[in-house]
Amino acid sequence: MEGEKTAHHKGTVTLDQMRESYQDEDAATRKRRDKNLSMYEGLAVDKLAVDLWIDQGDRTRRFRTRGAADKGRFDLTMTFFDYDKPVTVRAPAAKDVGGSGADDEGRDQRLSAPAGPGKSGFA
Repeated sequence: MEGEKTAHHKGTVTLDQMRESYQDEDAATRKRRDKNLSMYEGLAVDKLAVDLWIDQGDRTRRFRTRGAADKGRFDLTMTFFDYDKPVTVRAPAAKDVGGSGADDEGRDQRLSAPAGPGKSGFA
């Protein structure tokens, strides 16, 4: 994948299993993950098929999740590349900036939540 050798892992997980997996985490982490899972529940999703490709440096190269929602099936794939390469980030124009997208602890939640129907999930 992108010239890197990867190991492909796949499986199926229920939302209850995901919730159980992070019960030993701190309260803020549990709250954030519960919020993300509640979005899946709001779409009537109770089980996800997950594929994960990990490179030899133990970094995620691709993550794919699929499931059935109340309005049909969904399939989301994210591919990660160019690790450890320098980047240039420019602030957007003021007219292109909306609300903060922050949760109660000030962390940006705009990219961590699944999108609703017809929405990209990016703020």
